Amino acid sequence: MSSLIDRIKNHSQWPHFENVDHLSELDALADDANGQGTLEGYLAALGIYHQLCDEMARLLIKDSQFFIQLSCYPTKIEFPKPNIQMSGQVLSQLELAVEFEGKALFIEKCREMNTLRNNVFHNLTKQTSLTTLKEKLSQVSNLYEAIFKLFSKSHDWFQLCFKDFRKDRFLD
Repeated sequence: MSSLIDRIKNHSQWPHFENVDHLSELDALADDANGQGTLEGYLAALGIYHQLCDEMARLLIKDSQFFIQLSCYPTKIEFPKPNIQMSGQVLSQLELAVEFEGKALFIEKCREMNTLRNNVFHNLTKQTSLTTLKEKLSQVSNLYEAIFKLFSKSHDWFQLCFKDFRKDRFLD
């Protein structure tokens, strides 16, 4: 159990994005692609934003699991490493996680992004009008921004909880 104590005492071991620089570059690339105002740009942005939403959901799951481990201490609880999961599976796992403010709305917005991506990419050749498709995708950045704000608020809440756990239960 000392590994949990070591982990809570070292902020760099708390749940975080493993490759934050790469994700930031992807975010900027999606913003640039979206800003072109072209169908190609919107499609690229949708694909990238969707993947970033998956990463945010995965991190919130890790936050929740760490929160549970800290709450149960000194009883040990481990969570299995998940196999590669599709977006819907990740969101279903997040639904079972610890409750936090904005969780339901975050999941709802991520499902909306996932549905949009599925509808667009799985039916791309069935579209009858590229103009209609472009109009549908023109709001993808607004959806992504809403998801990112919800994620940031939730992840920050977990970080504050971890700080409180560290201070109140784990520091001598």
